[in-house]
Amino acid sequence: MSERIMDIRWIEDFLSVASSRSFSRAAEERHISQPSLSRHIQALEHWVGVPLIERRGLPLTLTPEGVLFRDNAEHFLRRLLETRSMLRGEVNPDAHSLRVIAGHSLSVNFVPSWLQTVRQDYSDISVRAVTASINKAIKALSDGSADLLLCYHHTELPVLLDETRYAFLPLGDTVLMPVSAPGLDGRPRYALPGTRQVPVPLISFATGAYLRRAVQYLLDHAGQPYALLRRYESDMSDQAKELVLQGLGMAWLPEMVVSQELAEGRLVRAGGQRWQLPLGIRLYCDLNNRKPALVRLWQHLSGRDLPD
Repeated sequence: MSERIMDIRWIEDFLSVASSRSFSRAAEERHISQPSLSRHIQALEHWVGVPLIERRGLPLTLTPEGVLFRDNAEHFLRRLLETRSMLRGEVNPDAHSLRVIAGHSLSVNFVPSWLQTVRQDYSDISVRAVTASINKAIKALSDGSADLLLCYHHTELPVLLDETRYAFLPLGDTVLMPVSAPGLDGRPRYALPGTRQVPVPLISFATGAYLRRAVQYLLDHAGQPYALLRRYESDMSDQAKELVLQGLGMAWLPEMVVSQELAEGRLVRAGGQRWQLPLGIRLYCDLNNRKPALVRLWQHLSGRDLPD
């Protein structure tokens, strides 16, 4: 019988340890003694049947099984508490609020207009937009700190999300293209492909950025030799655009980021179609998240209910 009984406090204690990576800090956060916390974690591991925490070395880390359990436990607790509030008839202050997380270029150039259309149909829904790298955005969606993830998509560069747990909607598309400030003759100051003697100075995105992966994929499939010299690195598309406008190099940027500058002639394309990459824009949600505002919005955007 003992193996069938589990105390919800054990899960809360485990999640605190997983977050703080310290038994002492978790004990302070949970307002219990460290020995009591350790007993709770051991009892939870006995109930699960496998070790969840790797205790050798500091800071503490989770075992692979612990990572899996953490991700599912967070969703279980959230849904359980939301269901209790609903059954009690309690007002949930977050019931009509949504948190959208996206990369910088989408946050600045796509989210504002998209949110405007959302608010026209659902004025009672409050939406908070947060900017983060793709890896942090995925983590936020998986741990429940974000309700929606907005990101780029390419068939050869998919976002690694389990299709059985996450649903997506296509919201639009753009083109990743090389741009440069023009010279006096109106032609690009820096143009692809460059040569070994005169490489093209490149303003690139930081390691881990989705757009950096996209640029590398494009270069790997360009079918033509090229010569680039990485001169600057940026985390933000607007910062990279400003460096290009100053004539400090060439950068690959989404068309929606540079459309105005291209129309005004302050930027020009620095290469032909072989140097461009079409990108989709997708909206992801976690199927375990049944927040009323999310369910309503998804039904409105997709024309169908959020899958169970």
